[in-house]
Amino acid sequence: MLMIRKIAIVLVLSIAVSAPYPMLSAGTLEKKDEADPVALLRKKQQDAHEKELKVIADLKKQIRVLEAQIKQVNHRLLEIKGSEIMTRSILDEMHEVVNQKEDLEKKLKAGKKDLGGKEKDLKEEDAKRRDAVESLKADLKKDERKQRAAALKKDLRKYEKIIASPSVENMDIKVSAWKALLVKYPEGANDVAIGDTEELVFRVKYGGMTNSIGMRFVLIQAGQFRMGSSIKEPFRNKNETRHKVMLKECFYLQTTEVTQGQWKEIMDENSSEFARCGMNCPVENVSWDDCQIFIERLNQREKTHKYRLPTEAEWEYACRAGRSSAFANGAISEKGCGRDPNLDQMGWYCANAWRTTHPVTEKKMNNWGLYDMHGNVWEWCQDWYGMYPEKAVSDPKGAHFGPKRVIRGGSFRNYAENCRAAYRFAYEADLKMNNVGLRIARTK
Repeated sequence: MLMIRKIAIVLVLSIAVSAPYPMLSAGTLEKKDEADPVALLRKKQQDAHEKELKVIADLKKQIRVLEAQIKQVNHRLLEIKGSEIMTRSILDEMHEVVNQKEDLEKKLKAGKKDLGGKEKDLKEEDAKRRDAVESLKADLKKDERKQRAAALKKDLRKYEKIIASPSVENMDIKVSAWKALLVKYPEGANDVAIGDTEELVFRVKYGGMTNSIGMRFVLIQAGQFRMGSSIKEPFRNKNETRHKVMLKECFYLQTTEVTQGQWKEIMDENSSEFARCGMNCPVENVSWDDCQIFIERLNQREKTHKYRLPTEAEWEYACRAGRSSAFANGAISEKGCGRDPNLDQMGWYCANAWRTTHPVTEKKMNNWGLYDMHGNVWEWCQDWYGMYPEKAVSDPKGAHFGPKRVIRGGSFRNYAENCRAAYRFAYEADLKMNNVGLRIARTK
């Protein structure tokens, strides 16, 4: 009896050890998938993919049947051709067989054409499905960041209440309260001075980072958007063909245009025409070629290879910050140098700049923490200038070659319509202008 009990215990233990997830039933796993929107979308897409594959498989089967039938008809025609005995019915039979063959060949040709179309559609749909998954992932990350920022806002109110309370004046509790706050937000904990809530918000809300010379960057999440302008947008140009763009990788973008101080720190000189504006004003009078030298030296200083100019698509995606309007805060309403109420809040242009550049961060930032994306100085992009495609694209890099490089954003000298998110212009790479500068991107 004792031996039987021992055997039973060993069997129970063996079953428990061999089960990889003893606590997860099929129902639990199913509920887990239902709670995961990415898994749910993938399952839906897989079902659609398999349905399309079945249609293709059925077409292939029909084609094989038709090819077998044509083979039989060909065999019959050869039999008739080789027959030495000709009867009165042979002509009619031959006519019937030829008609049958022609009919089968038409069906075969149509079937193959249909199959080719179905296979092409499947390939295109699969690409769209992959993009949809990536877009959903990006949207979920954005939602997660919003929730994180909202939670931080509440916690900051708690922190400020604690350190401002008269009841803890003599308890030296500020450091402990700050440490307790950072425990909840470890992504902002490194090297943040005690009580520097602005830097903490920058890091948590915008995924921000600051390099060794004080250039600040926000993390731009991957995602998709419609690049170019609607045909209904006032003052649009023909080179703004609207098309869908998917950016599959996150990247960092500088919160401001490169300042004269930052340029001088790396290049040991300041070529700006508006040097009197000050070290916190955007550097200008620099060519695209100059920017490449600056980037090379910045990478050397930071011991990396990740700094670069943004692509034109990255620039517009970041400029719009989730909006489809002419400006990051709304539509355009004024032509020329008329005072546009939306642009007045966001940037320096001919109506409010008084023919000079202005210090960065003086205007309102967009929803993603970026300043002066409209106006102040034009910003060089990495791309050669070229016409837009009409179809959806992923991670576009512009034209393969060309005489000019893209600049975006407009400047203090330009009309409001030139500062729209969709407006495009280009200059030769060696050209220097007192209203053209740059903003640095950084690969994640």
